[in-house]
Amino acid sequence: MTPDAEATPATPPRDDGLEWLREIRRQLAAEANYDPYEMGRILRERQKREGRTVYRTERVLVPVAPALPAAANEESCVLREEPPAG
Repeated sequence: MTPDAEATPATPPRDDGLEWLREIRRQLAAEANYDPYEMGRILRERQKREGRTVYRTERVLVPVAPALPAAANEESCVLREEPPAG
């Protein structure tokens, strides 16, 4: 074990029900040698082979609180991508 590994605390377990997704991501990252471009290539290949979209997002406007007090009477929105509803 390296000195850095001893100094770095282990990541605490999360109880949010998404551990199954994290495990898939870990497997994909290991399969691609932690190269994001290779991960993308593998996912595109799977998508083509299975004939369906692996993941698709929809653009959604999300209201946000104004950053400045002077703009309190103005409504602001942020554009972000989310999985489709349903």
